[in-house]
This record gives sequence, structure tokens and C-alpha cells, in this order.
Amino acid sequence: MSEPAAAASALLPGFAGGTLHHLRLDRPVPFDVEGRRVAVAAICDDSRAVTQGALFLLLPSACTGYEEGRVRRYCAEARARGAGCLVTVGLDLLLEPGMPHLALASMEQAGALLGRLLGTRDRPPRCIGVTGTDGKSSIVWMVRHALARKLGSAWSLGTLGWMRAADDCLPLDNTTPSLLTLHGVRADAGRAGVGALVCEVSSHGVAQQRIAGIPFSAALWSNLGRDHLEEHGGSERYRALKCRFMQQVAAGGGRVVGNGDHPVVVEELGRLEGACWYRRDEGGAAAPDTLAWSVEDGRRLCLAVAEGSVVVEDVPPAAFHHENLAAAAALLWFGGLAGLDDLPALLSSMPTPTGRMEQVAAGVYIDYAHTPEALAALLASARPLCRGRLLLLFGCGGGRDRAKRARMGEIAACGADALWITEDNPRDEDARAIAEEIAAGVAGRCPCRIEIDRGAAIADALRAKGPEDLLLIAGKGHESYIERDGVRQPWSDADCVRALLRQPPERRWA
Repeated sequence: MSEPAAAASALLPGFAGGTLHHLRLDRPVPFDVEGRRVAVAAICDDSRAVTQGALFLLLPSACTGYEEGRVRRYCAEARARGAGCLVTVGLDLLLEPGMPHLALASMEQAGALLGRLLGTRDRPPRCIGVTGTDGKSSIVWMVRHALARKLGSAWSLGTLGWMRAADDCLPLDNTTPSLLTLHGVRADAGRAGVGALVCEVSSHGVAQQRIAGIPFSAALWSNLGRDHLEEHGGSERYRALKCRFMQQVAAGGGRVVGNGDHPVVVEELGRLEGACWYRRDEGGAAAPDTLAWSVEDGRRLCLAVAEGSVVVEDVPPAAFHHENLAAAAALLWFGGLAGLDDLPALLSSMPTPTGRMEQVAAGVYIDYAHTPEALAALLASARPLCRGRLLLLFGCGGGRDRAKRARMGEIAACGADALWITEDNPRDEDARAIAEEIAAGVAGRCPCRIEIDRGAAIADALRAKGPEDLLLIAGKGHESYIERDGVRQPWSDADCVRALLRQPPERRWA
């Protein structure tokens, strides 16, 4: 079963000017501010996108760390561009005398205001959330794909972008987009008659309350690993953000689902009444709150709940895909989104998520793995598919999570037969210094070469690859850029591999 073909990719009427920072309303909406009635024609959260009659929404994430003068410049620019009123959150300043100004105390109030202006309160589509360190993108991909098969249409928001169909995707600035973008996409989905909106909920999205006012009917927590720890102030605060999201969903009457094989998830969600689980099948009857899963012959996913069991055929050939597909099944089942007998048709022959152990040439795969846990899972999934050597090319991003670099080097050395360490979004750090920190974890355990130029590293790895070998190119997956010194430069691992292999053999490695 396949989903309906998508129309050509373009912003729907709500978003104007090719930007997700300017949301045009269907018609001017009356809005009372400071005893004055204003007709709001659009909502903008970037002063550069403001147009005549727009409401300028100045959010905390745009103010934190900025001096008062910069905030005032944003407001002055918005006014000069024709903003009809100003809404701020958690900012107690007199900004533009004479301009209608609504000062809100919280993001929840801002979310409620957007729901009222956009007319989305208590209206479809259903919103489903997925959080966790690894696997979010794949689970969201699978749930969206399944719901599109069932409902005719379903959208998703996350690392892969704003996906309206498998062949219709728009890039997003963040995994969990801004408050305005999220509410605007939900409003557009309602206008378009979309059946469901599936969202990746990142730790930053929770911390900055970008999901405020979004009613999640179901949510899933996949795991907890190492990512963004320095930005959040340590592992305990990172963990607390994941917990906060699930608690909010449960408090709002939504169904919460967790990975029953992950101790931290079990400990935290076990405190919530009505939590449900997906676990590897260890035999015996399934409990009423559990979906048990196992794999036969590497391509058949067996699912068992208290009501019975079904088999999903032709699943992607990787262990982490099996677990993610089981997670998707649990979310569909316990979230009341699909019946047990629906699951085989909805999940069988699931296409591989973009950039997630995606084969781009014979024996060559790209993957987004950029945490220690994800890299270990990738290597473990690839080893059974490999008849020769398992080759790995990867790096670590700059400006974050230095502590994981040596650990990823250690995992790579223990799981692969040869390594290439290269750049991966060095940002404002020295790429060679990052590579040397990774190499410290390798500690001579396996052959390792440092080649900072990612294209040259890929060429060298392809040259070294034998016909029985399998090459994993990790870290970027679907990403279309490399960020160096604050500039995102176009890049694609898949395109690089294909371009090299298209060249005549005598010129391929020149």
C-alpha cells in the first residue's frame, strides 16, 4: 500500500514570501490590545519578515542574551515595516510608545493566543509527538508514512523537515520548529484536511517551550543517550526535559508510550499512570500495557499484544530499524491510531528513512548516527550484512558535546575494521583538533586515517573498499551542508559518492 502522490512542493497559503517566519491569516482578525482594537493580517516572529498590519511576536529565544538595545532595534524595525501591534513573552520593557503592546507572562499564554488567532483550538488534526536521543526521525518517518496510508494524508515535522509526503519536504531551521511555525503548520494541516501531524520533540523544543499550546494526543520516548549535554547543563537536566514533555502529555490526557528495554525510560515513565511499553519479546503472554516484538529471518517483524499477534513483512534490514518500527507500531496501537489487524498493511514494506542506513551505492551506506549510542547501533546492524571488512568514515560536530568524541572513537575502533576520521560540521572549532580528540579514543585498536577534507576522505575510503567490504559514511545522513566558521556550505555525502563512482576508473581517485 502506498500513500497518495504529493503536489509540487510549495508553502501553503498560510505562509507567505517563502518564509516560515511570516504567517498570513485567512482574513484580518480583530484583536484587542490595551483597550484598542487592531486588525491582525499576519503574524511574524522575525522583524525582517514583518509586513503592513502584522502582529510582531517577540519570543524569549529571540531575546535571551541580547542587550536591551538590540531588542529595541527589532521592535523599531518591525514598526517601520508596518507592524500593527507587538506581543512579547516574559519581557518587561516599554518598547515602542504609542504602539499597541501585549506583554504575556509565559509561552503557554503565547500558544493559547496563537490557537485563538488561527482558530485551531480543539480542532484537527491530531498531534503525535516523539522524543528521545536517537531514533526520533525514523520513528516519525514511519508513523507519518503509516498514517498517510491509513488516512490518505499525514504530515510530519522534524530533522528531515516539514514532510507532507515522501516526495514533498521543506527544510526547517530546527528539529522542533518555532512556536509560530508549529502552530502555523498545524493550522495549514487543518485547512488542507490532513489527518495527523507527527512531530519530533527535541530537548531544545521543550526547553524553549516551542510546543506550548499544542495538544498532543499521544507521545513516545525512545531512549536517552548523550547529546547537547553541555548546552543543557548536564545529563540530569537533559533527562528532566524529556520527562517534562511526557508529563505534560499525560497531564493533558494524552497516551504515553515508552521503550520498555531502556532503564531510564522505564524508571521515569513508570511514575505516570497509564504508561504503555514496547519491549523485545522474551516469551509468555503480553501484558495489557505492552507490545512485545521479535524478528524472524531478518525481514519479518512479529508483534504481540494481549489481544493477539500479527506479522509485518519486508522490514528494512537493520536491527535499529526493527526497534524503530516496533516503536511506531506501539504508538499507532496504544495511541488509538490503528487497530491490531491494520498494522501489517500500514507498516509492511516500509521505505528506509532518508539518510538512515540508506544504501547509495553497492556496499556503501550513509547514516545520520552522531551520538555514541547511535554509532554503536549502526555498526552492530551493519556487521551481519558484511562479508568482508566493515569500513567506517565519520567525525564529530564542533561547538558541542566534546566529552563524546573519544567515546565515539573507542566505539568505532571496537566495531569497525578500518576508520577514516574527517570533518562533520566543525562550526567554530578547528576540525583537526576535533579529529585528534576522536583518535585519542581509537588508541591504536584498528587502522585509522585522519583526512579532514570530507570529500577526499570519502574518495580514499572508496578506493580502499574491496568488493566484499561494506562502507558506512556516518554523521550527516540526509544533511545538505557542512557548517564551517558559521557558514553552511552545500554538501551531500550521497552526491559525493555517486559523483566519484560515475567517473571513469582512471580518473576516479585523481
